[in-house]
Amino acid sequence: MRASSADQILREALDRVARDAGALKDCWFSLLRFGLTRREQRVVRAVLLADTPLAVREIAQRTRLHYSHCKAVVRTLVAWKILARTPTGVSFQAVAARWGPPAVPAP
Repeated sequence: MRASSADQILREALDRVARDAGALKDCWFSLLRFGLTRREQRVVRAVLLADTPLAVREIAQRTRLHYSHCKAVVRTLVAWKILARTPTGVSFQAVAARWGPPAVPAP
């Protein structure tokens, strides 16, 4: 398993976005600490590189993942608050302080 190549892909995507938005460059180390799977990295990369928010179907086409797999990955990333759902599509949540595990409901 080559985690370093997956990290390199994510770094390249975040560096590209950081040129356009300086705040994201400060967040990329924080994003790597979550140990995202390759599918999650592909989805985050597709969202980061998009000019506008994307629908899940568009993300699936760009990442060449099956729609059902992409939908599950997006749902997980939204629960962790790495991505945010908006009326126009899915967008990246640039505020690293909001990222974290989903809250467990009390019994």
